[in-house]
Amino acid sequence: RKVVEKLKTDRLQLEFNKYYIIGLNALNRCEEEFFSYLKKEKKVEFLWDYNHYYLNDHVNKAGLFIRRNLDSFPPPPDFYFDPGSFGIDKKIKIISSSSNYGQTQEVPRFLEETGQEGNSRFDGTAIVLADESLLLPALSAIPAAAGDVNITMGYPVSGSVIYSFINLLADLIRNCKTTPEKKAVAYHRFVTDILRHQILANVESEKVNFFLQDIIKNNRLNILLQEINFSPLHKFIFSVPHKVTDYCRYFLDILAELYKIAEGAKQGNKLLRELIFRVYESIEKLQGVIYNSVTEGEIEISSAVFFRLFRQYLGKCIVPYEGEPLSGIQIMGILETRCLDFRNVIILGFNEGKWPRTSFTSSFIPYNIKWGF
Repeated sequence: RKVVEKLKTDRLQLEFNKYYIIGLNALNRCEEEFFSYLKKEKKVEFLWDYNHYYLNDHVNKAGLFIRRNLDSFPPPPDFYFDPGSFGIDKKIKIISSSSNYGQTQEVPRFLEETGQEGNSRFDGTAIVLADESLLLPALSAIPAAAGDVNITMGYPVSGSVIYSFINLLADLIRNCKTTPEKKAVAYHRFVTDILRHQILANVESEKVNFFLQDIIKNNRLNILLQEINFSPLHKFIFSVPHKVTDYCRYFLDILAELYKIAEGAKQGNKLLRELIFRVYESIEKLQGVIYNSVTEGEIEISSAVFFRLFRQYLGKCIVPYEGEPLSGIQIMGILETRCLDFRNVIILGFNEGKWPRTSFTSSFIPYNIKWGF
């Protein structure tokens, strides 16, 4: 956008003599204006990937963007590829399954049937997830012998171990009480759930196990939180804040300590470190929003509102995977398949409401009236 805005007042110094725009589809306004500039400078060639099935049927909305692109940014006269691949006979096999796990177990069978010889035997194979919650089961189902796997989609924090741990901390905050002596206490379940969580499994485990046994042995219902000081991390966890404005700092201190522990582990878990970092980033943004609202807008934020915002911020958080997009099995969502061709395609979660995905917008205006206007 900044480049396009600069074009209105200045002329760009282009580093290369020729640019190639390859395989795009739906262009936004900035891309259109920038491509128009390159076209005017005669320093660009456009190479489009499309099929006559979409192009020639003007009723088919899937061909709308490519028709516009070919009209505004035509390819060079000598550019040719076969746009009629849809006419080739294809082998389509539909397999019914009673569960998500059952679907993913069909993946290794399919790979065994279709695999070619050599290291690149699955280079033309894609696993498309209509239901993106099937990512981890699908990964688990792929045999090690299949070779490289590239994931084009991100891993949602909401399905991770760190997210479940953060939720337990939120439960502790919401259910923590203060005694007449100004000491923090909590019902034993909110304490033991945190201490038993897998993310704390290797943090002073002997002391923690002894403490848990003591709770059971003495049938303790309420736990004095200041007792739990086995490590700096435990001190952070059980120093529960009472002001909403201190909630973010509480989570950030715990995440910083967790990151140190994960970084110092002998067998470092790279995904865990990345998850902690992404959650830390999201909470920092939320802290800025709350600070501005309280200081500038003089608005008081309740605990309920905070945790609603908290869930929204973490719900959007995604950790990108690293991989090789040019080799091996490609795992992707529906949108990532645009303008890509594969020899073999496995679609998981191909169910009603998932493909095409249904979405509901809260509105009193019926869809047909909105479409008409």
